[in-house]
Amino acid sequence: MDLLLLIGGLFLSVIIGYLRGGRLGYLARLRINYFPLVLLAFLIQTFLDHLTYRGLIEKSFWTAGLHLLSYVLLFVFLWFNSTVPGMKVLGAGIFLNFIVILLNGGAMPVITEGLPAGDLAFLATSAIHQPLGPATRLAFLADVLVLDLFRPGRYSIGDLMIGIGIFLLVQKAMTVRQSNS
Repeated sequence: MDLLLLIGGLFLSVIIGYLRGGRLGYLARLRINYFPLVLLAFLIQTFLDHLTYRGLIEKSFWTAGLHLLSYVLLFVFLWFNSTVPGMKVLGAGIFLNFIVILLNGGAMPVITEGLPAGDLAFLATSAIHQPLGPATRLAFLADVLVLDLFRPGRYSIGDLMIGIGIFLLVQKAMTVRQSNS
């Protein structure tokens, strides 16, 4: 999932929460356990992508394994936060992304039509993404949804579910006084 879209969606969700009479203070009291696992998962994915793009490491069995490990970290996080509103939808999105990545050798297939040359070059070397092709398994779950807002973007059904889960989490947390247990 694109970080810019994630931050934009989070910002929009907070604004809608305010318009619904919610308070940011309620959101601040939400208890999220083991959040560093999420940060570590994204750190692994970011480093894998940039190290392969810069030619410092090559895409291999090990990069695929580390990419899948980052999802295991996300699943552990989800397990410990399963009672948080929106987390089940978010988890379903992560699971859908994980399945298509697992079945396609450890990298998310991405539809390439309409991508600029720079994005195609990045995709060709990425440890966590790969061009979608005729042999792609579960292609409908890959990054096949085109959304070109501020820059070209390719998203999956899983990405949409992750976004919806985060939106639900923020909405519920901003409009309910008590935090989850």
